[in-house]
Amino acid sequence: MVSPYLLPENREAYLRSKGLIEGDISDDDREWLYFINPHYLISYARNYQLLVEQNQITEPKTLNNIRGIVEADAQLAAILMPWMRTAELNLRALTLKHYCAGHQFGDGYLDISRWTRMQEGDDKRLQGALLNSISRCGEPHVTEHLDRKWAKTHTGDRPKVYDNHEHELWLELCSGLPLWAVVDSFSMGTLGKFIMRCGVQSQENPLFKVIAGELGITAKYFGTAVESFGITRNLLFHHQRLWMRPMPKSPGLSKDLIRKYRNYDFKEKHKQAQFIALLTISRFLPRKQRDCYLDELENTIDQNEVFSLGIKKPPFPWIRKPDRRRRSGNS
Repeated sequence: MVSPYLLPENREAYLRSKGLIEGDISDDDREWLYFINPHYLISYARNYQLLVEQNQITEPKTLNNIRGIVEADAQLAAILMPWMRTAELNLRALTLKHYCAGHQFGDGYLDISRWTRMQEGDDKRLQGALLNSISRCGEPHVTEHLDRKWAKTHTGDRPKVYDNHEHELWLELCSGLPLWAVVDSFSMGTLGKFIMRCGVQSQENPLFKVIAGELGITAKYFGTAVESFGITRNLLFHHQRLWMRPMPKSPGLSKDLIRKYRNYDFKEKHKQAQFIALLTISRFLPRKQRDCYLDELENTIDQNEVFSLGIKKPPFPWIRKPDRRRRSGNS
């Protein structure tokens, strides 16, 4: 059964009935509660409740304290976004730099025969993802190219968005577009797969190893690092919670970061901490900017002790949740 939407006038009572908040609520906090998505708030409140129940924190479950965590997450996202943009632009620039070193005209990136070996069907799916990105690019020089190609052999209106039933048509329309004209249209997921699979200079010196070497990322962890970067990026730009969210894939940490943060047990106890993914962002930044990013990251996180715990040292996996019936004396 689908849970009903919590109307503003019912939210405080619901949160209290579930033991998610306690204590008085100020007029300002009550107004804030009225405007926030309650189901978004509940994801914070439930994690806060678990931290209290498992004696990880002693701060009471007041709405004001929980609001502080929500706002700390928003502040962290605001700090991260320009850094993420810089890191992403740097990765795209390095992709062009090293791919075009082997392909002077930036062509051939849609040619499956040049790609590394993939599982059956994956090559065409990735090729389709590239074509779809290009079809949605919207830059005048790209749309003009597509229009010219279409007008040579067709009449009427050109299809505007890639359709897999018209795969060969879109291959023809996109042929001749250099990589530097379209690379910024690729999503991070598509860009990462492109780097790992189809951006090959030679079998001895594949593109991902060259880029990894310049960034200082161990080659065998590069694919996971890019994937982790993309996941973090999407969480940020879709305004999702970072606090107390288990990291799905560990990108691995470079030796210098392991030494710098040797007081953290990132291999075992805190191996799902979001802090690992946030530290890894530094590897995609230009080298001169990395220390500044790391300092700003820590200063922002450490402004709230409970928030810092949920980012740096979350107690995953959770201990089994206490049985509330026994605690209340019921059988």
